[in-house]
Amino acid sequence: MVGGSILFAGSALAVDIENADGEDHTVAIVNGDGTSEKVLVPTGGVASNVCKSCEISLGQSVIEASEDEVVTIANGELTQE
Repeated sequence: MVGGSILFAGSALAVDIENADGEDHTVAIVNGDGTSEKVLVPTGGVASNVCKSCEISLGQSVIEASEDEVVTIANGELTQE
């Protein structure tokens, strides 16, 4: 994937990932059904509707998120709202 915000079709109750860090990051997502994917979240960008319930990881930082939660990348770590 190259540049720009990444948008995924999905319901209103889905997880978003915001990148507030000073560099692009690729996160790994493991969905509730066991499928996995990697998503590029560019600096200042948002990956919308990435899952309904999943585990998101960036290096050693791992978060479980679901429904309308927002996961933020800051200082190379994941945080959750």
